[in-house]
Amino acid sequence: MSLFKKPVKTAVKKIRHLRPPGAIKEMLFIGQCTRCGKCRDVCPVHAIKLAVGEEFIEAGRGTPIIFPQEVPCNLCMECIKVCPTHALKMVDKEKVKMGTASVDDGSCLNYGKGACQSCVNACPFPDKAVFIKDGIARINPEACTGCGLCVPACVGTPSAIIIMPKI
Repeated sequence: MSLFKKPVKTAVKKIRHLRPPGAIKEMLFIGQCTRCGKCRDVCPVHAIKLAVGEEFIEAGRGTPIIFPQEVPCNLCMECIKVCPTHALKMVDKEKVKMGTASVDDGSCLNYGKGACQSCVNACPFPDKAVFIKDGIARINPEACTGCGLCVPACVGTPSAIIIMPKI
C-alpha cells in the first residue's frame, strides 16, 4: 500500500478522464482495481477502455476509463455487477457522478435560438440534467451524471459539450 502513496496523490491532481459509473474515490480506486478488464469486457457499447500508454502511468495503467467524445456511457450499470473488488459500487443511475457536462456557449449552434435540443434529447435525464432556458443549453451539475451521451449528440463541430471528470 505504501508503494501507491506518492503516485496516487499525483494521479488525483492530473486526472483528466472519466471512470465508469460507481467508481469509488480515485485514490482508493487505483489501489482497489485489479485491472482485470471485466468491466471493459461486459460493456455493451464498448465505452470502457483500459488505460494504456505513458500518459496513464500515474493515473493507473490498466485501469478502466471512458472517453465520452468517442463512446459515451449508456448507464447500463453492467460494469458494476462484474467488478470483483467493488472498486465500482452499485449506485442508482440518478446518483452516478462520473463528471459534469459543460457547454461552450460560443460553440453551441443553439445559443439564444432555442431551436436545437440534441443534447436534451440524448440525455438520460432530460430537462433535469440538461435543459434549454432562454434559448440556451444549461447543465444542472446536481443532476448531470457525466455519462457523456450529450457529447456526440451535439451537432456542433466540434461538440460544444465537454465532460469535466470528477476529481
